[in-house]
Amino acid sequence: MFSLGILVHAAWALSIRSPVDWDAQYYRLVAERWLAGEGATTGSLWNLAYEPEALPVPADLHWMPLPSRVLIPGLWLWPAHGDQVVAVLVAAAWAPVAYLLARAAGATAGWATLAGALAATGGVWARCLSTSDVYGLYGLVGALAFLALQRRSVPALVGLSVAAALTRTDGLLLGLALGFGLWTTRGPRAAGAVALSGLLAHGLWVARSVAVGGGAVLSARRSAATASDYASFFEGTVEPITLARRLELSVRAGPAVLEAWLAPSALLLTPFVVWAAWKKRRESWVRAAVAYGLVGPPVVVLLAPVLATHGTLERTSPALLVPTVALGVLGLASANRWLVRVRSFPRWVLPGSIGAAWAFLSFALGTDHLARQPVVAIDCAALRAAAGDGPLFSAHPLRVEQRCGVPGVLLTGRLPPERAAELADRYDVRAAYLPAATDVGSLTPENAAQVLIGWTPDGDIWRGQNLKPMATSPM
Repeated sequence: MFSLGILVHAAWALSIRSPVDWDAQYYRLVAERWLAGEGATTGSLWNLAYEPEALPVPADLHWMPLPSRVLIPGLWLWPAHGDQVVAVLVAAAWAPVAYLLARAAGATAGWATLAGALAATGGVWARCLSTSDVYGLYGLVGALAFLALQRRSVPALVGLSVAAALTRTDGLLLGLALGFGLWTTRGPRAAGAVALSGLLAHGLWVARSVAVGGGAVLSARRSAATASDYASFFEGTVEPITLARRLELSVRAGPAVLEAWLAPSALLLTPFVVWAAWKKRRESWVRAAVAYGLVGPPVVVLLAPVLATHGTLERTSPALLVPTVALGVLGLASANRWLVRVRSFPRWVLPGSIGAAWAFLSFALGTDHLARQPVVAIDCAALRAAAGDGPLFSAHPLRVEQRCGVPGVLLTGRLPPERAAELADRYDVRAAYLPAATDVGSLTPENAAQVLIGWTPDGDIWRGQNLKPMATSPM
């Protein structure tokens, strides 16, 4: 099973030349800077809700630390693509854990092998698991946690609850669900230790972030929870929202919650999962999985309604894929026995059909992900010459730093000109990289002139007034 997972995710990794999503770019950047002896920092300012006096910025004030730290050994061994090697190995580990959990739950070796094969594909997350993003790691932490809960291993559950909280900000909810599942089998003391360990780890990391980043870190975190639109979160212009407005946004996020509920089963396994979960409803790991799966997404949406629908839910749901396929094959086995006995179906028809449909769906979604996220060509030599010793304004500062080694400061089309001038002065920004339209604040070369007053365009690069000459290079 592990070998199958390696083959699948390594094949997807070959289609990824560099991280595309901001999360993946950030995790790799932090790992690279740590290896370069610059500590846990990033050179770019990607969110104006937190504006330090100078760059670089302490790392992990918004994202959690574990996803970047697990990349360090791979990048140390292979600086070009070691992060993907780690990602492939982590994602491939889903398969044997799915096999073990299915077997422990009562599946035969054959049905457990099917569970492992389904997990090996990555399900609806397919290609996402082969990047330096958090999908694979959080999925593995969740898989191991539910296996540990099935085995009632309190020390392992405490460690995995901490790992979940240090992998994702909302990871503390997984620890609470694990504690809930453990309550009926090991009592309140063990359940409390598991549930509180994640909360404590989260609290300690927030305290660390305030210690290195100052009180503005808490304001930035509040912005993430109270933003009523995505661009205002990045721009640091979030206004407090009322409870009524929060509830309204949460209701609007209903389709995203439904998608989070169905994603681990890829819809194909849903009826079989529901049947098996009902049959095994007294088992602690099933109770925890159901609680986390059903309650987690609405809670996340209520806590941060805008961010939840822009990537949070899709990165939280992978923790449920392994328990979902384990339950799914149990339900499939039960349905298959009925079809063979009552309808005289061949034994291979139902598992073969579901397995083929699952593999096709996973491949199709991975291919769609590839088509929607092409690699953007960047002339790094021109950017380095334009920036000089300082950072660049960019709508995608993390991409620019990760691809070219040039730090960036976020610029959006809604930024007031005086604020842009203040940022340029504070961080010694001499140039801006404006290649095309972006979804961050609707920044385009056309409206950039309203933000960068007096700046001069030269192809994709704009430079400020009275600054040192820019070496040009064809873009």
